[in-house]
Amino acid sequence: MATNNVTFDPSSYTRPSGATTPAKKELDRDAFLKILITQLQYQDPSAPMQDKEFIAQMAQFSSLEQTSKVYQVNSLALGTQMIGNVAGYQLPDGTMKEGEVTSAQTVDGVVKVKIGEDMIDLSQIVEVKKK
Repeated sequence: MATNNVTFDPSSYTRPSGATTPAKKELDRDAFLKILITQLQYQDPSAPMQDKEFIAQMAQFSSLEQTSKVYQVNSLALGTQMIGNVAGYQLPDGTMKEGEVTSAQTVDGVVKVKIGEDMIDLSQIVEVKKK
């Protein structure tokens, strides 16, 4: 019985440009552990997963998790730098609007800025200019 290796490609976890809702392609720690437990349950006892493979998978996950945290922090820093400036953004229906950015916050793991009454995902912003 062949073992099934799980690999993680960080490029597959980026959000498409113009997305208005967070893409749910991220694996959190619980999902990773479920995959690992399933892999261990179904491995061939006569050819168990090598320690090196296990350690490599844990290292890949740890690296992905850190990259995700850095991305989140950088996105929030970008959002806070926009406060007090005027941002132009595109709504899902294609309408263009602009207004002053008054705050930045993380909503369901996605950094958004407040413009007027709207909470705008950073990917929707097309222009930022001084007030």
